[in-house]
Amino acid sequence: MVKVLHTSDLHLKKYQGERWNTLVDLIELGNKEEITHFVISGDLFDKNFEANKLRPKIREVFSKGSFDVILLSGNHDHSAYKQKFDFGDNVQVLSEDKKVINYEEVDIYGLPFKEISNEKILDELRSLDKIVDSKKTNILLYHGELLDSFFSKGEFGDEGKKRYMPVKLSYFKDLNFNYILAGHFHTNFDSREIDQDTHFVYPGSPVSITKKETGKRKVNIFKKGEAPQPKKLKTPYFKEINIILSYKDENPLEKIKKELSNVEENAKVLFKVGGFIDSEKINKTEKEFINEIRKVAKEKCYEYQEPTIKDISEVLNSDLFINFEKKLKEENYSKEKEKELINLLIKGMTEIEQT
Repeated sequence: MVKVLHTSDLHLKKYQGERWNTLVDLIELGNKEEITHFVISGDLFDKNFEANKLRPKIREVFSKGSFDVILLSGNHDHSAYKQKFDFGDNVQVLSEDKKVINYEEVDIYGLPFKEISNEKILDELRSLDKIVDSKKTNILLYHGELLDSFFSKGEFGDEGKKRYMPVKLSYFKDLNFNYILAGHFHTNFDSREIDQDTHFVYPGSPVSITKKETGKRKVNIFKKGEAPQPKKLKTPYFKEINIILSYKDENPLEKIKKELSNVEENAKVLFKVGGFIDSEKINKTEKEFINEIRKVAKEKCYEYQEPTIKDISEVLNSDLFINFEKKLKEENYSKEKEKELINLLIKGMTEIEQT
């Protein structure tokens, strides 16, 4: 039975480190899952010259897999495979010279990266389709942008203003590909069903490459004839924690500590905290409290932004606020509406103080 592990966009720069260790972990996962094919849909390397530098070690890593490894070039490593370099005995590269790899149960095709328009990509897809055996399961590897999706440029890494191999789902509608295994989109696992037998999948990067790739990383694992399935990884990832404090919090520092204590070891926290405190209630000045937050964040967080916290004890003790709060209770508003109106008053009063 054919079973595929599909990933992309590791952007390897050096031997060892988070990205390298992720590749090693994925090979181990492939063995554990008893896959038959390990597919990387582009940008295994961050730069072409790094493929040259890392190739001997890459051969060593790939040799530990009990499956075939299939590589496709991406926009970052599009020249890495042009020469007949050896990436391992169990490794095959889909390039301009080799557009299909035939197996007994499946055929795997490649659309290697190059700078062409979406109209020319459609022509190339139709040309590939002419050599497809419609009686078999056909897999296409592709690296580029899906125009149907509303993505920001940042979700593809730092690529500037260029568009890379842009396609639409409709391009694949009448073709004989059952799976389009894509790369280039870093942020999240994204699977689209073109029709009942055709799936388009971005696995997202298996390790956070930039701070834009938040949340647990995933790969795509599936058996021939079945729908793609996300598999959560234990690789390093960025996690955003954004805490908004309320002046009603009895112990806001403990609230922050509790939130940070629930973070997994492999998560790199991007931390923000804002909101209001009542210095009289917590028996700490605004400065003392912010200094305590800094100390906690420094120990637990990868990135820490200065708190946007305001002490509103004077506002809370003002006649205007006390009378307003009393009036709200008489009106019998819902808790949500009451909270909204109080926050509007606090915002207005603190802004007046600053002018």
